[in-house]
Amino acid sequence: MSTDPRRFRTVIFDLDGTLVDTFPDVSACINRALTAMERTPLPPERARAAIGPGKDVFLRTILGDDAEREEERFLKIFRGFYITHCLDNTTLFPDMETVLAELASHTLIVATNKPGAAARRILAGLGVLSCFAMVVGPEQVERAKPAPDMIEYALAATGGEKDSAVIIGDTELDMQAGRAAGIVTAAALYGYGDRARVRDAAPDFCLASPREILNLFNHHYHKVSQCV
Repeated sequence: MSTDPRRFRTVIFDLDGTLVDTFPDVSACINRALTAMERTPLPPERARAAIGPGKDVFLRTILGDDAEREEERFLKIFRGFYITHCLDNTTLFPDMETVLAELASHTLIVATNKPGAAARRILAGLGVLSCFAMVVGPEQVERAKPAPDMIEYALAATGGEKDSAVIIGDTELDMQAGRAAGIVTAAALYGYGDRARVRDAAPDFCLASPREILNLFNHHYHKVSQCV
């Protein structure tokens, strides 16, 4: 597998913490749901840690030992709030609109552990859904990230080749999924993921800001080639 950035034709983005800053609305809806359940709201740092690693970690971070028992009730209440409030304060990360415009000649894909309907609603509300060839959510595959299923599904659907694809994400799950699928990985260190865990997942590239994504596709790629 070549890691020469100039070969990339397919770019697979994670959503939360990579493309879109969903933290304000997700955290607000987490705490609305907890208040409705007569539970203590979460401080910001704990709510942030819940976003991105998938449903099981999301629930354990929020509900602790009650996660299994309260899962159905919490998700019903949370999703009711979130479908109404998912665009109250959610935005693209700075410079992301420019990044998407510059990469318009590439095949852009979103692969997210967030339900696909919610992901598409957010992207449409932010005016960028049309930038993407497809949005893959967990309901379309047997296994969510860190399994490679989403990536393999997306490449098969779009005719993409593994040796010219890269996944950009902010958690170790994205890096593990990319590695399992046999594609290049780039860590969005500006996102929500724990930097130490993301680095331990041995990404091929590390990105300090959204604008550095563009350095993967031009003569400045050496600036993002060291994950140290």
